[in-house]
Amino acid sequence: MKRIFTHLFVAVLLMLSTTSWAQLSSLEVGQIYRFESARGGRSLRANGFDDVHTKTTDLNDKAQEWYVTKD
Repeated sequence: MKRIFTHLFVAVLLMLSTTSWAQLSSLEVGQIYRFESARGGRSLRANGFDDVHTKTTDLNDKAQEWYVTKD
């Protein structure tokens, strides 16, 4: 479980270089988001429980949708 969070953290950091922090800080708990590169065409995708990577954006790919929760 730690590995997926580590991959997600790294992926979000990489996306911050092309995405405004203001956009990420306005996430709402309970909403579903798709994190797409500012350059377009690539979205974060979860592969199973231990791998997060980018892949060509596919609006039908549920693995590219992220549900926001609060710890």
